[in-house]
Amino acid sequence: MDNIQISDENTTPSEGNTNRDDLFGCCYRYRECSDAGKCISETEGSENCIYRKNLEQGIIFYGKNANDFDMATYNSLLEKYNSLDSAVQRELDCAILYFVKYRTPVLWYFSNEAAALQELGFCNLNIFPARILELCHNNVLNKFLDTDTKKMLNKLCQERTGNGRIKAKKADIIEWLVHNPTPEVEEYINKFVYLSFPSNITRYIFEIYYDFLKEKADTYTDDVLKRLPMENEVSFIGREGKARK
Repeated sequence: MDNIQISDENTTPSEGNTNRDDLFGCCYRYRECSDAGKCISETEGSENCIYRKNLEQGIIFYGKNANDFDMATYNSLLEKYNSLDSAVQRELDCAILYFVKYRTPVLWYFSNEAAALQELGFCNLNIFPARILELCHNNVLNKFLDTDTKKMLNKLCQERTGNGRIKAKKADIIEWLVHNPTPEVEEYINKFVYLSFPSNITRYIFEIYYDFLKEKADTYTDDVLKRLPMENEVSFIGREGKARK
């Protein structure tokens, strides 16, 4: 998303001789300040806010007043958003709520609604077989291997390491499965996609959140969870940690 920029080294901080060690990027009211076009904080130390210095120079990073915010682009995206089928819009809302909270791509259940969103340019869906299998629990991986394949992988690992007692590691199993996928493996991998938002619309995705979703975010909790893999399938899905129970 946006990055707070340190003012030019030659810019002298206002409010006297401010120690640069006291400078901070911005406070929790950064959007309100962006909307107002100036710092509205009255807390002690607000004169040390770097974003305040930017605002004083007319440099705005956030919200609809941001210098590079294009209202025509937002209105076009909004028109497309409002025209979505209710199920597709719900899918998008859930993805937006996850993204705004964690700011990261997420392992997501594939669905026709998600595919429709990608076709419309709202999101990117990527399948990374090796990464998905890395997140897979060992007991799930082992179910994809028959006895003969396990013995063969163990033997290859033993020959490679010179250790006759060692067994194939998870990385060995994953490499084999990626290059020799069974129908069961393909079915498992195709259940999931990595969902992300194109960088050129993330600014506008945030505005959709603030305009339409923020006040009712709590009503989406269960719906968001339903779109995340369960912990008996994968061990990790994104920045926040483990998959759901």
